[in-house]
Amino acid sequence: MRAWTLGLLALCSAAGAEPATLRSPDGRIAVEIATDQAGTPTYSVSFRDRALISPSSLGLLFERYQTLSSGMAMQAGTPRSGEDRYRLIGKASEARDSYRELIVAFAETEGQRRRFDVILRAYDDGIAIRYRIPVQPNLRQLRLAGELTQFRPATDYVCHGLNLGRTDTSHEGEFDPVRISQVRPMHLFDLPLVCAAGEDG
Repeated sequence: MRAWTLGLLALCSAAGAEPATLRSPDGRIAVEIATDQAGTPTYSVSFRDRALISPSSLGLLFERYQTLSSGMAMQAGTPRSGEDRYRLIGKASEARDSYRELIVAFAETEGQRRRFDVILRAYDDGIAIRYRIPVQPNLRQLRLAGELTQFRPATDYVCHGLNLGRTDTSHEGEFDPVRISQVRPMHLFDLPLVCAAGEDG
């Protein structure tokens, strides 16, 4: 509990100047959230102190090409831990998945001073990112057009993926090898896209 408290105090007192780090319950996965020189929120991911995802932008795109991404500062961070429970059919009746969570508030430093929250979760086997837009005077109505969430791999991973090329398919086919550097914006890869990050990745 002490580490969580110190991390929260450092984040609040620095008013967004220092990155905040969230670790999975077993400590192997770490997610760092910060802002870049343009004031754009970013996140990065490491596993056993080896970088997996390099600093990647976070943000939202609304209709009429309005964005909520750059020119922001970190305002506050709220940590907590929890556990998801799922009912199963089989030998075990329930599965449990522990996590640690950090909610970081961002606000524009000029203009309309709009805000959003980034909710990070770190599990022992992965991470999750969610956006939340609190009630505020300058965002009473909005229509989301897309995300500006980036995934910037730390190296040119060898992956396997199903490049459908079209949306009107049966979503069945072979998962072919492809390097991250060979993926292009026009490709339509189905999920999952599985990449090898190393012997212990």
